[in-house]
Amino acid sequence: MAKPPRRPTTPEEDPENASGLPSDVGYGRPPEHSRFKSGQSGNPRGRPKGQRNLRTVLEDTLKQRVKVREGDRVRTLSKADGFVLNVVNKSVQGDPRAQHNLLNLLRSFGLTSEPPESSHHEAVTPHDAEIVADFLRRHVHSAGDATASDNPTDHEATVPPKKESKP
Repeated sequence: MAKPPRRPTTPEEDPENASGLPSDVGYGRPPEHSRFKSGQSGNPRGRPKGQRNLRTVLEDTLKQRVKVREGDRVRTLSKADGFVLNVVNKSVQGDPRAQHNLLNLLRSFGLTSEPPESSHHEAVTPHDAEIVADFLRRHVHSAGDATASDNPTDHEATVPPKKESKP
């Protein structure tokens, strides 16, 4: 790839600059009147400095230290540690809501021996099987790819039979 031609740097080298003054305008050097003024932002309506998002505020709040009394002694914990300690203590005392919250917390971190529940587990219905069979019937035979079997009986054995609708 060829390099672009070098830009003239002195007035003698630049035939377009007839005034003989050095050229301050070019790539990366806009005219003086259109340059940003010193201290002026290129995006004046952008995010204000120091603006924090909700996640940052929450993380900072949970890191704050608080004093907690346990019996005769006073401990200093983060608010997150205090929250977990409070939920566990209330669960042990028999609070059903705290027990439910603690179990959800344990499950979300995988600290129980039970397998995690899948969020969207739906069984394949006969209607879904018909849709898949119709798709395969239209695309496998029309594509003619080498991986598809030429024997239609092999394909029909894997696809459930289509229901006939009665009028």
